[in-house]
Formats: sequence, structure tokens, C-alpha cells
Amino acid sequence: MLDSYEVVGLGEVGLDGTKGDPELQRRTLDEAITLLKARPHLVLVLHCRPGPRESIMSAYYELFYRCKGILSPAQRIHLHCFNGSLEDVSLWLGYFANTYFGYSLMVARRDFSEGSKMALRRIDGERLLLESDAPYFPAAGEELSSPSFIGVTAREVAKIRGCRWRDILKQTAENAPQLYWA
Repeated sequence: MLDSYEVVGLGEVGLDGTKGDPELQRRTLDEAITLLKARPHLVLVLHCRPGPRESIMSAYYELFYRCKGILSPAQRIHLHCFNGSLEDVSLWLGYFANTYFGYSLMVARRDFSEGSKMALRRIDGERLLLESDAPYFPAAGEELSSPSFIGVTAREVAKIRGCRWRDILKQTAENAPQLYWA
């Protein structure tokens, strides 16, 4: 199935320390990335959420080293709902040059750290993606998120980056096809 011309990626897979069996997640992740070992043209969409006693940095490190041990440096990667630091960005781009960083309305939450904001400010615009992550991370006053709120996400990202939200929408609208269909 992965060799079908209609398939552009695999995911979302990864590690979530807040639920599920961690060993099962690791095995599933390893199996998924092994499937892409000879397919760096396909996008690997990765999820990373630390557990209650784990830092976001250690979670991204584990995810990175699991991928690095199997995948080509040419692998296309979409780090979904990214909330890592500038060090995490450097780690991923330093080995996987085709890494993109997805941002949702998580950026508007109080617990979106200063380190994560710094990373968002400094990531090259050509590596940014916007996400709704529906139904999670709803806009203020809403119960659920939906793709219709992507403009709100662009506005929140633009506030942090100190630019116009329309520029964020334009750039990310160019980036997604570059990652998934180029």
C-alpha cells in the first residue's frame, strides 16, 4: 500500500507519555519507521507528548534517536503539534533536513512555554505548517477545534513571530504542498 502513487505519508505515529502502553507505542513506532526506511519521499507524521515525569526535550530526543537509527537523513518529516525548543529544532534539522514543524492553537495556551515560543520565532518560515488538530485545541469560546479555525491559528502564530497573519497563511499554504507533494 505504501508504494501506491496515492500515498504521500504515514502517520500520525509517535510517543505519548500521557496514555497507552509505552512499550507498545515504541514497538508500533519502530515498525512504522521501518516501513519508511526505503521510502524517504513519503512523509512521516510524528506525534510527541511527554509523560508526567518526563521533559518535552527528553521525549523529542527519544523520538529523534529512534528515527535516526532507522531512517535516511533525506526522510521527509512532519513534527505534528510541535512544542519543542530551539535545541529540538536544531537536533531534527541537523540530521533530517526535510523536517517541518506543525503548529496548532496550542500556541495560544498559557502552558505553551517561552522556550517553545522562542523556537517558533526562530524557525525558518519555509519549515512552518499550520494545523487545526481537530477536535483538540479549540479557539477561544469554542468547544471543539475545526479546520475552519486555521486563520485563528495563523493569527496566534503571527503574534508570537511578530508578523502578519496573512503572511503566515501564505507561507504555510506554500509549505504543505512542498512537503507532501514535491
